[in-house]
Amino acid sequence: MADLASSRRGRGRCQCGATYVNRCKPANCLSCGKDLGGKFVARVKPSIPAAVRITDDVFSVKTTPTGADHRCFVQFSDTSKICLHESCLNRRNVHAAQGQLDNFSCSHIDHCSADVPLGELFFLTETKINSLPVETELKEELVSLKGRLSGRPSAVRISEKTYAVAADGGLGYIHLNSVYSKTGAFNCFEKSCKRAGGKHGKTTGAARLTCIHLICLVASVGPDGAPAEVVVPPPVPPNRAREMSTRVLVQKVTFPEHVQDLLKEGIRLEMLGPPGGSGWPDRFDASDTTCLACGTDLQNNRCQPGSDGSATLMTLCYPFWPVRATIRQCPNQLCGALHQCQPAEAGMPLFNICNQLFVSLELFVGWRMLMIEGTPLSCAITAQMRTLLLRTSAPHRPSPSRLEYIERLLANGFWAFEVLVQRDELSALCGFCGTCPEVLIGDGNEKNCCSSRQIRTTIPIAPEAEGHVDTTASATDATTASATDAATDSRLDDRIVTQILERAVFTRNMSSLEATAADIKPFVNIHVQASTLVNTESCKSTTISDEIEGDPDMLMELIKADKFSIRSVASYSEADLDGLCGACAISTTNRSNVMKRNSLQALYDSILHGHCPCHMFTKATGQTGGYYHLVCRHGVIYGSKILTKRESVRDAVDLYLSLKYPPILLVCDSPCGVARHLELRDSDLAKTLWGDRRGCYEKPTAGKAPSEDMNIPSIVPPDYWANSREKLTEDQAGAAHAHPVSKDSARFVVGDRFHDTTSPHKSPLCRYHNIDNCIQGSLYKTSYAESQNHIRNVKRLRSSCAQSFETHYLYNKFMDYYHNQTVVRRQVESLTNGSMGVVSRGAYQRFATFNV
Repeated sequence: MADLASSRRGRGRCQCGATYVNRCKPANCLSCGKDLGGKFVARVKPSIPAAVRITDDVFSVKTTPTGADHRCFVQFSDTSKICLHESCLNRRNVHAAQGQLDNFSCSHIDHCSADVPLGELFFLTETKINSLPVETELKEELVSLKGRLSGRPSAVRISEKTYAVAADGGLGYIHLNSVYSKTGAFNCFEKSCKRAGGKHGKTTGAARLTCIHLICLVASVGPDGAPAEVVVPPPVPPNRAREMSTRVLVQKVTFPEHVQDLLKEGIRLEMLGPPGGSGWPDRFDASDTTCLACGTDLQNNRCQPGSDGSATLMTLCYPFWPVRATIRQCPNQLCGALHQCQPAEAGMPLFNICNQLFVSLELFVGWRMLMIEGTPLSCAITAQMRTLLLRTSAPHRPSPSRLEYIERLLANGFWAFEVLVQRDELSALCGFCGTCPEVLIGDGNEKNCCSSRQIRTTIPIAPEAEGHVDTTASATDATTASATDAATDSRLDDRIVTQILERAVFTRNMSSLEATAADIKPFVNIHVQASTLVNTESCKSTTISDEIEGDPDMLMELIKADKFSIRSVASYSEADLDGLCGACAISTTNRSNVMKRNSLQALYDSILHGHCPCHMFTKATGQTGGYYHLVCRHGVIYGSKILTKRESVRDAVDLYLSLKYPPILLVCDSPCGVARHLELRDSDLAKTLWGDRRGCYEKPTAGKAPSEDMNIPSIVPPDYWANSREKLTEDQAGAAHAHPVSKDSARFVVGDRFHDTTSPHKSPLCRYHNIDNCIQGSLYKTSYAESQNHIRNVKRLRSSCAQSFETHYLYNKFMDYYHNQTVVRRQVESLTNGSMGVVSRGAYQRFATFNV
């Protein structure tokens, strides 16, 4: 029987006849040099020494011949040979029991000799220790360690991923490595340092911040003050460097918000005939000669890695039209940026997606309009593609699988286009309220949520850590924590933009993003933002019961009268506890003192964490907490935030404190809870805003009904002013929390009529928050926020409830902006009789003059 010929399965062939293995496809043919489009690069394994000398008699030895750099210590001298590997110690124990220690040896000891070279040595210095941004106790411990070393090195470089670091016990050193880290972060495997560790016992979280071994490595090796995460990071992988550099180039491409001129150019090109003539081009070649990221001279045009250069032009008149596209790649290995053709830079209304699709901006603008009206983006894209297929000839018509792939690319490209659009925040700011609205209405919406799979759960920040344990201790708002949060928030924005853009540049970048509650900043127009965006979402507690015994209003009365202090609750006598519980409507029957203290503590915690017994908030299992926003009386959203946990009054207070000029009148569904929480969270600010009124029109008094015909002229909107009033300057308004319109710092927190009617409040004192207790209250409608939530639900529930977190984030951010812009456009039309005349803004960005 004749021998069968060998199969070519798994192999490719160049035109010159040379063959290659498909899984190791090279960039160029090894025989003729033709561009094959592969990206295989033979990986050079780092050199890992089998043994390294730490001191005269201490060695670090590799325990495995291949694979990860796992090591053990060996003490090797003329009088002692001890290997600290667990299996070797067990064998040594057996030899010792038989009196044969002189004959004991192991493979690790065999690697040790006087010829083994010393590793790279590092020493602790007082300058390095003093420059570390750590607590004084840790610095003192490092100074003590430096003294105990007596001239020995504090750290020794063994290999790229492994160091020996000085420690107490054993031979005086331990190994730190980054074997299991994708970011280059070094991990400590000592039992005392890995209690907070996860997989492989890695040091993470709070343990990393206090691990003396990691801090010793930072002080010895890393730059002064560097955190443990950046100690001696390995070189950036070539692929990641390429992605980072290419994204920087793409971010330089921006689009104006109004693209009328570009769309007109697109219509002109459509009318000039098929691509390749005088209309649309049929080739899209990168033309840059030097790298815009690092300045290196670029090489000749080539296909994008993983592509044969074929691409598709997608316009209304010429859909699915085959074209060619090439790139130029930076030869600098530390950069590697891919320079793609960006037609928009040449005034051509096309958007480049992964160098495979060149899409008309007219399609993106149309899908944006459909999204604003509530059409799901995926449905808009699918319907558009099905329609374009009807006018596509058979040679250009894609297969079903190719069409599905194109639709996915179009969705990624749409969001990338949206993040690159330059928006005018002033066009989305209410022209009648400006930067200082008189009234804002707040409401939450638990239905506007997404899956919580991408939200990392964190332990709620304890009240002590938040800095407001007791009003008697001049407790302040979580502004310190919020400032840190705000810095993290901007990084979250960057991370989302990075991921969206990378999906529009690299077809295989489909990684998901994770965030914590503290990462997600509120959405507030830049013109009305306070100096710090407040976000205390991470301070919410998920363990507080809906049914908290006691009256929180009465507890706040005791706190303000200095009759109760949470710091002293452990020292109260039984008589004191009975009196406090009785005043707060907490039962004391058949209860021990411990139970009474726990009840008072639970009632106090419910106020601090934002729980309000007058309104029950809900959250769907496996979903985020929803969405909360503040709306002015004209329907413009002034602030909103995505909730990762169940809604609470913290959300209203966070947005309230994020505004440069908080409104004179805040309308919400839990006014009593908002006022109590702010008084406990920042007693000084609450005292400035409403003194002892607790946000009401008058001071709430137990046993006394509220007045129903009070006169509060400061809340009258400008529409009903009898005469013009001068407003305060910005310096005057900012000096004493004074509102520019009312000219004083008095603020009010009242309830909306819908919830006051359907969900009666629990405490008699809550009736003081009724908006209609004031004769001017009838001037305001209180259902704006509820109406906006209904509209958003109608649109979004039609859209999708299965949004990823990044899509949910961008969807709400852009929908807020486009909704506000629509309202402001109608305001301009109302002033100019529908002619969209010129309207100028004056003080505090309010409409001042207009002409038709």
